[in-house]
Amino acid sequence: VSGVAIASGAMTMPSLALLTYEQAQKALEQQERQVNELRQRTGTLLGAATFVASFFGAVAVGRQGAWLLVLLAGLALIVTILSGRYVLYPHPLRFAADARSVYVRLEPDRNDPDRMLLRLAFGLRDARTQNGRVVARLGRCLAARLSRSSSSSRAGRG
Repeated sequence: VSGVAIASGAMTMPSLALLTYEQAQKALEQQERQVNELRQRTGTLLGAATFVASFFGAVAVGRQGAWLLVLLAGLALIVTILSGRYVLYPHPLRFAADARSVYVRLEPDRNDPDRMLLRLAFGLRDARTQNGRVVARLGRCLAARLSRSSSSSRAGRG
């Protein structure tokens, strides 16, 4: 367990400041993993959409009246690509602090480690909160695309 010191057989409990900092750090790392998962799913969705659109195009070649299916598949592909580009676009997210700015901000508190850790933890929390707005938009964008593509694939089967 991090933050627990064992000295001559006695266990010292970590300070509240250290626990707060560790939790803030873990929350920010979890958010970074969430963004990576969203981007990975988006890549998979784009690959599947391209495959389905090419399949519709191949099936429609030489068929009378298939232009509507091709048009709908093309429109779905365009919307999926635009949504995917939005999710994959490098948004301004902060998952690590700049060492120089951290030093400048925390140097006045160097003699008070608990205060220093708490200020750092609150800075991480603020970064997670700012990131959270963007991450929520990315998640909604991907969820909307997934729900539309699954409902259109069900409609195509029916």
